[in-house]
Amino acid sequence: NDYLRTKFETNNTDEILFFTSDAQVYKSRLNDFDDSKASSLGEYVAGKLKFNDNEKVVSAICISDYNGRVIMFFENGKAVSVPLDSYFTKQNRKKLTNAFFGGSPLVAAFKANDKAEYLVRSNDDRALLIKGSQVIEKSTKTSSGSTLYTLKKGKKIVSAVEYNPETSKLVKESKYRKTKLPSSGVVFEDIFPRALREWS
Repeated sequence: NDYLRTKFETNNTDEILFFTSDAQVYKSRLNDFDDSKASSLGEYVAGKLKFNDNEKVVSAICISDYNGRVIMFFENGKAVSVPLDSYFTKQNRKKLTNAFFGGSPLVAAFKANDKAEYLVRSNDDRALLIKGSQVIEKSTKTSSGSTLYTLKKGKKIVSAVEYNPETSKLVKESKYRKTKLPSSGVVFEDIFPRALREWS
């Protein structure tokens, strides 16, 4: 049941930051991982970086420097943007504890792009398109940010992905964009068959 979570172009001198389910960040250089064939599963990150028991990778970000910001979305409908240099260390530390807000499970983290839009979905089949520029900036990495998505009782955010109209074209795309947030979202509907959406 493995699947590809994300992909990006980079080079082997870059660093990779793993944001985990325990509100920790593990840092590594890409050249710390052995080269392998495309058909190979590669190295097991949790074992190589000595994760806690049952700790899982939620998101990974590749960076060549610590300029810019990180955008994070949480299950409770909140989001925040924090400086990437919050994760810079002079010593070669591999594990950063209390690395981000731990009061609600992390859904996804991205290297911030104000021009990008993020498709955020809840488990009651509703969704919003949120611009990077709409996510509040905070200087403290453990800040919870602000509520962008209003959830009904018992509901939660289950996914946040960078929106690409070529792979997930929404029906009446504009209705998912709100100039004022928070919003409760709108019923999710795209032009791809439901069976394909559920499989993916």
